[in-house]
Amino acid sequence: MRKILLVDDEKIMHDLAMAYLEREGYNIVSAFNGKEGLNMMLTERPDVVLLDYMMPGLNGEEVYQELCSNPKYKAISKTPVILLTANGCDDSLKTRLLRQGVLAYLQKPFGLRELANIIENIFIINDMRRDNQLLKRAVRTSRDIITQVVHNAPVGIIATNRGGKITQINRHALKVLEAATGQSASELNILENDELRNTFFYEGVSYVLSLGKPWLREVLFWSPRFAVRSVLNVHFVPMRTGNTGAVDGTIGIIEDITEKQKAQLERMILSNISQVMQEARNIDEVLQLLLTAATAGQGLGFTRAMIFLYDEEKQILRGRLAVGPSSSEEARRIWEELSHENIEIDHFLRKYGRFGKENSAALNQKVRGITIPVDSDCQLVKHFLERKQYRSIAARSRNSFRDTTHSPAELAALELDEFVSIPLHSPERLWGIIIADNKYGHVKLHQSRIQMLALAAAHAANAMVRLAAFRKIEDDNRKLEKALNELKETQEKLIHAERLAAIGEMAAHVAHEIRNPLVTIGGWARRMAEKACQNGEQREDDPARIIVDEVVRLESILANVLNFTRTNEPQLVQGNINTLIHELCLQLKPEYQKNGINCSMNLQDNLPDCLFDPDQIKQVLLNLLKNSLQSIGPGGRIGIATLLRGRDIEITVSDNGRGIPKSVLDSIFNPFFTTKEHGTGLGLAISRRIIHNHGGEITVHSEPNTGSVFKVNLPIDLKKADDHNEGPASLQEMIL
Repeated sequence: MRKILLVDDEKIMHDLAMAYLEREGYNIVSAFNGKEGLNMMLTERPDVVLLDYMMPGLNGEEVYQELCSNPKYKAISKTPVILLTANGCDDSLKTRLLRQGVLAYLQKPFGLRELANIIENIFIINDMRRDNQLLKRAVRTSRDIITQVVHNAPVGIIATNRGGKITQINRHALKVLEAATGQSASELNILENDELRNTFFYEGVSYVLSLGKPWLREVLFWSPRFAVRSVLNVHFVPMRTGNTGAVDGTIGIIEDITEKQKAQLERMILSNISQVMQEARNIDEVLQLLLTAATAGQGLGFTRAMIFLYDEEKQILRGRLAVGPSSSEEARRIWEELSHENIEIDHFLRKYGRFGKENSAALNQKVRGITIPVDSDCQLVKHFLERKQYRSIAARSRNSFRDTTHSPAELAALELDEFVSIPLHSPERLWGIIIADNKYGHVKLHQSRIQMLALAAAHAANAMVRLAAFRKIEDDNRKLEKALNELKETQEKLIHAERLAAIGEMAAHVAHEIRNPLVTIGGWARRMAEKACQNGEQREDDPARIIVDEVVRLESILANVLNFTRTNEPQLVQGNINTLIHELCLQLKPEYQKNGINCSMNLQDNLPDCLFDPDQIKQVLLNLLKNSLQSIGPGGRIGIATLLRGRDIEITVSDNGRGIPKSVLDSIFNPFFTTKEHGTGLGLAISRRIIHNHGGEITVHSEPNTGSVFKVNLPIDLKKADDHNEGPASLQEMIL
């Protein structure tokens, strides 16, 4: 309920006003003179004061002046006052009081309804005034906030009127603007300034003002006359006021993304370096890529970079690789050569990073000759063992590189001054250390580049771990493959040995059972043939003679069978294979001439002697040569050759006969397998066993209607032969 203070010396006025106004919903308090009224204003704090002009003591005008001027009443000095007077029509008084701040002036007598209406209007006006003050205060606060936001924003903000004159600009935008003009430019006209004619300021503002459309440029490379190059995002938009939608000016936002662009570029460089490192095939290639990336202008930009690998067993750091010039002249020449290589870092690494540069040969040779003991007391080694970076700040002394406080004396030849060392390490291993500097670049080491080098070194260490694991897997796979092949070979040999044992046992038994009756048959047949000869009755078709011939052939077959089944330990003697072949070819020469066969020898000179059984090797070669003789017709060719191949002597017997069908090629060394009408199938089986007992191998390659090539490999070293003879030397031993 709103409170009204009535200050009047007439009691009847109080009674009438109280009766009516309380019915209208107001709370009425009374004072009967000016002094009492002022006191009640302080205590009651009314919403409206009804003040009579004519009162004893202080009149109404004096009370109002006291209320407005005395500091005692400052808190209530703005209380609305309605002056009541019975002083006739004094217009000068009315005007004076209204000018002083009285809100209404009523002349007695007046109607109570009129008084209530005036009071209600005063409350409405007062509420409007209060709301207006609050609104002004809010607008002022908002303006202050906007001003603070504009001036403290992390981007540049600029506003112009429709003529292009700057109306507001914050410090970031002002800095960019002054970089273009070289002078204080907070109030200039962008469209009239010659320095801005060819800048984005002029282009953006003129575009927006003429077309009423936004203007945007992203990743704008800005090269002002009076500042360093930067990268900006710039956006100008139209500013419209009123209901017409007409463009009254522009607002521009200027964002400096130089550092953001730099960070993005650094991430891209590191990503490309890492990608190329993942393609490396060995650890040396990873190290070469790391050094190339560290010294490439497209990469990290160091002048020199070198790697020392950690030998944990010997407790030393050993120089491994280096990239960089060895003199200022060489540095200038390299930079001039590479200045035309306008390619990305990944292409640069693929072109130069895998094999190194010839320009680095001198530095590389110097680094390779350096070993650093890790028990050194210098800071570089200490930081390395703690897996930490170390940065040596440039010293004033020209001989600072001889100071062993920072780097070991072994590095003095490199003349290191300001440099950084970064350990190459993985969680489980210290690989080594990379050292980089700008010796011939005359540029201080930048922390961002050092951090990039550390990240590149981490990528290199990961690649090295991957390659080491891959190499271990490859080694394990090779061992497993070798073990599997040996197991298969052993299994095949065991199966073959079991088969031979069974065949040999059966063959020995059958040969023994046949031989006794065969001896009897042969003996009787010979006696019959001799008797017929004595009686002069011998004929070519004499049955006894035929029986004798067939018995001889059967005895030969039985001899071969028994020879295959009995122990045949080679009687090794030192000799020359070429000599044996010469003797054998002379022995067979009449038979070759008889059949029109051309036999050629191609024997290597100075063939070393070796241990072999002459009779057994002669038996093998004789068997191979006779097989060749039987497979070719008149005019055919047989060749025999020797060759020293590593620590083996290779003997080759070839012919241009009918060849061996592929369907039976894998079976020709099996016992009792033959394609001949009267063959026993034991010649090649015996030959292979003889060669195996010598620690060698016998192989065959044959093409039907083209010919066959048999190769015999015999080891020169006796140890090699012993290795092949660890198992049973004969079929009977295998049976036992």
